[in-house]
Amino acid sequence: MRTNYTTFKRTTRDDSARHDSSRYNSSHSLTSWFTAARHFTTEGERALRLLVAAFVPLIISITGCGLSAPHDTFKLSPVHTAHDTQPVNRDDILLYPKPGTDDAWTSQIIGSTLAIEELILSWNADVPTGAMVTFEVRARNLPESLWTPWLALGSVTPPPPDPTAAAPQTEHNVSTQPTPAKVTAPGGYEVDVDILRCKTWFREAQIRCVASTSQTLAEPVRITRLDLTRSLAFSKAAVAFRKNASRTTMPWDNWNLPPSHQQSVTFKSQKTPRPELSGRLCSPTCVAMAIGWGVPDDPASVADIAQAAYDQKYDIYGNWPRNVQAAWEHGLPGYIRRFGSLKDVYASLAAGNIIVASIKVSKGQLADAPYDSTDGHLILLRGYTERGDFLVSDPAAGDAQSGERTYKYEDMTQVWLVNGKGTAYVFWKPTVKP
Repeated sequence: MRTNYTTFKRTTRDDSARHDSSRYNSSHSLTSWFTAARHFTTEGERALRLLVAAFVPLIISITGCGLSAPHDTFKLSPVHTAHDTQPVNRDDILLYPKPGTDDAWTSQIIGSTLAIEELILSWNADVPTGAMVTFEVRARNLPESLWTPWLALGSVTPPPPDPTAAAPQTEHNVSTQPTPAKVTAPGGYEVDVDILRCKTWFREAQIRCVASTSQTLAEPVRITRLDLTRSLAFSKAAVAFRKNASRTTMPWDNWNLPPSHQQSVTFKSQKTPRPELSGRLCSPTCVAMAIGWGVPDDPASVADIAQAAYDQKYDIYGNWPRNVQAAWEHGLPGYIRRFGSLKDVYASLAAGNIIVASIKVSKGQLADAPYDSTDGHLILLRGYTERGDFLVSDPAAGDAQSGERTYKYEDMTQVWLVNGKGTAYVFWKPTVKP
């Protein structure tokens, strides 16, 4: 039985550097419509509220306008495009569990005026031996305004001795992860491994971190970063509508970005002497490449990262937050982000970050790739060309000569920003402030 919970209360901090204040005023009339719709109670009025909740996010996502959150909630930055990623904690979260007594940190309610369809968490946590921490979320849906129970989106636990030893025997493919079962909750919610998804959408969420231990700890559980990514209803359609596939040149000067950018990353292949594993290790391989770039003195191998990132519950190596946590355990900070525009991607790369992109490819969608299609694969972005194409290290290839490729931005817009909803790990060198 969990006891000794600690509730986190903090006034909203100034995130003005992340805001575009002009977007608030441009959507004032839409805010008024949505605010009025929130108070409808009859069946017909509730139906109208759902209609407003459906079309406002689509309009906002396409136009790029943002709406502020309700005043009685802990506000994150408004969603300027299809997705929004913000840190939840300003200071380190410290938890002091004891044997038989858990300790927990609970955020205030995190609100959004816009309807949200998906939520993802990521973290950088230091967990002493013998302890574990579970990251939970609950949300309140739009139609009934009911809270879900607390739902686990991931945890930091000691890795199994050798998760690769029990790997199923499968033929090599670029991605052969097993299909995990989904956890469902009343109100149209489901947890798909590391994503909270709601078919009827939601506006408010709350996060809880619960630490436990089997032994007395000399140091607390320390959570340095806790990041929340939200995706608007219709986000996929909005990104597809706003994609820059018609561009012939990139407005680098208007964007205040260099016309090209490249970083040196030592290539690693996901192919191993054991072909039954090769199709399952794209994510740990990309993380190992990123660690080699950001923490060059760390000798982390693909096998090391695979062991740390392995999700025993779902029997996969591609759990997103576990891979980000595995990088942190080797000294490389990072978080999960969903990109909604090419400009944001270029800006992140130009700032000195490395991006690991989650893509889904149908036949003919990604020219020059070492595969025709994949239901899920991760690649590392090292930079971009003057045309805007991406310099990529693709772990599906067997060596650097065939793995260091250039993918057209039109193709990447489709297979990543649209098909993969722009999902990515963003890493930076530990000596650089993000």
